[in-house]
Amino acid sequence: HSYLFTGISGIGKKLVATQVAQALLCDNLEDKPCNICHNCKKVTSSNHPDLIFIEPDGNFIKIDQIRALQKRLAYKPFEGNKTVCIIDGADKLNIAAANSLLKTVEEPPAHVKFIFATTEVHMVLATIISRCQRFDLKPISSALISTRLAEIAAAEKVKISPEALSAIAHAADGGMRDAQSLLDQMIAFF
Repeated sequence: HSYLFTGISGIGKKLVATQVAQALLCDNLEDKPCNICHNCKKVTSSNHPDLIFIEPDGNFIKIDQIRALQKRLAYKPFEGNKTVCIIDGADKLNIAAANSLLKTVEEPPAHVKFIFATTEVHMVLATIISRCQRFDLKPISSALISTRLAEIAAAEKVKISPEALSAIAHAADGGMRDAQSLLDQMIAFF
């Protein structure tokens, strides 16, 4: 009932978490979400009432956010057959919030699935980690990043040399978000 995605910043933990949530909520799931059903479309548009995102409010995820979440989780799903809660920045749970959430993670309602995402897994309570199926996302290869950047540049009708794309990919150090940000900066500069 709980998953933990960990890896470097910009690698796609939140994207993977959202895709897992889409699979959990899909009405026609076979090998992957159908992207056609009502639930898939609502997840894609970030408008599904049974998909809850919790993110740090400032520097931390606070106990008030967890209390509000717990009240919401007491109700049955509105449209799907599950309620999926993505906690992005799970390392930012303050102690009170983490301890409050622990009880719910240990004994969740049958319809609730948790997905935690973090760059600093050592900062997450060990008791929460022990209740999760853990997935360590590895840095993306420079070759794969270069290929994706070339696709983006072509779509934007921007000419850029393979050497420049390779340098950007190398500088991104395995994070696609950082690579895309660097590409945007290079396009703006030149």
